[in-house]
Amino acid sequence: MDKVLQKLKKVLKEEFPSATLDLKRDWDRSRIGGFIIWRGFNGKEFGERHERVWKVIRQHMSNEEQEELATFWTLNPIEQKVRLESLELDRKLG
Repeated sequence: MDKVLQKLKKVLKEEFPSATLDLKRDWDRSRIGGFIIWRGFNGKEFGERHERVWKVIRQHMSNEEQEELATFWTLNPIEQKVRLESLELDRKLG
């Protein structure tokens, strides 16, 4: 069990209770990153979203745990839908 990943999910679910989290370790299992999809991001600029995510991470996770984190993409549900449709189109077009 990945304790840092589990703690990250818990911390983010407390701050963004209705969010969909698509998080995993990547880059040879050295870092955790992924997508945070939440309707509360509607109308918010990227920087504001990103700062809110990292603020809660800094408050609840140790420096050592934070060193295991990478990039998080913050999307609202409409942006997520567009992203998935774009991926599907790319797949179909080859």
